[in-house]
Amino acid sequence: DPLEEGSDSLKLYALHCSPCHGPRGRGDGPGGRFLDPPPRDLRAGPFRLVSTLNGRPSHKDLHEAIAAGIPGTAMLPFAHLGERKVRTLVEVVRAFNKRGLEELYKDAVASDDELRELVQSQAAPGELIPRGPETPDTIDSRARGRLRYMQMCAACHGADGRGTAMPVDPTAPEAKIPPRNLTEGVMTGGIESMSLFNRIRSGMPGSAMSAVTADALGDDGVWD
Repeated sequence: DPLEEGSDSLKLYALHCSPCHGPRGRGDGPGGRFLDPPPRDLRAGPFRLVSTLNGRPSHKDLHEAIAAGIPGTAMLPFAHLGERKVRTLVEVVRAFNKRGLEELYKDAVASDDELRELVQSQAAPGELIPRGPETPDTIDSRARGRLRYMQMCAACHGADGRGTAMPVDPTAPEAKIPPRNLTEGVMTGGIESMSLFNRIRSGMPGSAMSAVTADALGDDGVWD
């Protein structure tokens, strides 16, 4: 169990992660109150950066978030720890998430076996988002992309990409996550084409950034 008291995995987490995410992964570490956005509660979902059809992070999604960090937030990169330690931290994050799901569903099921099955089904990542080949970056591609952007994105991100178009309801849960200012060049999942494809296709669970399904926009349209 990665969360067993005194285990090497929990010690590794305590050293590198608990100052922000808290000793039990609840996002209540002593440094968290100074951060905006605040540290993630690892027991609660959903996770923002995913590449799967069911919106659950794959091992690779979590590995990249830990190793590369999350630009625009206080989540620093930890690739310097090495592959083995980052992989261990991924397992700790998964274990915390399962603990949170157990707490959420424990009163809604009749047995421990049913609880384990439900938690596993809710935590398990689905199939990876299928992607066609990236289209060449041409004037025509950018023109098509601009047209699609105005149709599908500008209502929130603005015609100028500055993220000021969508009215914010201060009582809504997503009010703390305003639309991204795309002109700043800082994207939480990185600015690589594949990452941007995933953000458009899968959305960002737990935020107002909804998924753009293949029925609404084909792969070529997303690449454009």
